[in-house]
Amino acid sequence: MSTGMGDPSKTGMSRGAMQSVETMTERILYWLSLNTQVRALAERLLERFAVTVGDLPASAAHHHAEPGGLYRHSLEVALKALEEFEGNIAMELRSDGSVDSFRSSHNRPRWQYATFIAALCHDLGKLFELEVRGKGETWCPLDEPYAEFGRRTKTPVASWRPDRQHGAHAYVSGFLIHHVLSRQDIAFMGLPRVLHLGSCLADAHSKESASALSQMVSRGDQASVEQAQPAIAVQPDSKVGRLLQTFQELIANGEMGVNGPGAQVYVEGDKAAVVVPISIAMARDRLAAKRIVL
Repeated sequence: MSTGMGDPSKTGMSRGAMQSVETMTERILYWLSLNTQVRALAERLLERFAVTVGDLPASAAHHHAEPGGLYRHSLEVALKALEEFEGNIAMELRSDGSVDSFRSSHNRPRWQYATFIAALCHDLGKLFELEVRGKGETWCPLDEPYAEFGRRTKTPVASWRPDRQHGAHAYVSGFLIHHVLSRQDIAFMGLPRVLHLGSCLADAHSKESASALSQMVSRGDQASVEQAQPAIAVQPDSKVGRLLQTFQELIANGEMGVNGPGAQVYVEGDKAAVVVPISIAMARDRLAAKRIVL
């Protein structure tokens, strides 16, 4: 798949999608506005996160597979986690097991900020699952944020690595957190929250995690996926669901054209049209290769 310059604001997202991203950002900052220091930290952190993930997708075809999909999905999960956090009480205990009301109140903004970061960065490890090339170079996520590579190579091309393993990205998300966290973030959260953040990044996709923070991130992740694929979420094995997933896969791989001469799919605003019977035939052939009958 071809990518843009690595900036989520310069992607092929529709105007409605971009407005949604702006709205989510405003709502995230609203939840974090009770503490002016937190809001300022969050604004800068969101800028660094955007530079890190650029306009890359969140998946090959499952959900948020469009340019800028990873950024959009991450915002959705962060917002949902913050909304759930608002209805919970982060209790801190004394050594005797009793509730320390002062510490609980004092550290609540710190736990809130850690929740926000854990949710936002839960899929950072997916950057390792992409192979991005440009001007004879291959991008290494450890070395530099994606947007920097994009600016240097101008027109990078990304593809999903065939050897990627489902769910494995969670274990390496923490490897890239240095692109997003600043020393000010770490100083504000304090060591207990920073350690919990590292644990949460590895546990966020685990349904058996005992961490309340990890479970909030996991629920936010699931809600975002279902929101992006409502029909597939309700009937994951339906023929309609398989057809939609296959269309997305063909588009992501560049085999099915969109809004161009001879394209099979045309999109304008919130409406889409497919050319039949060729689009159906392409999807049927792809599914047949997987021994699935449409």
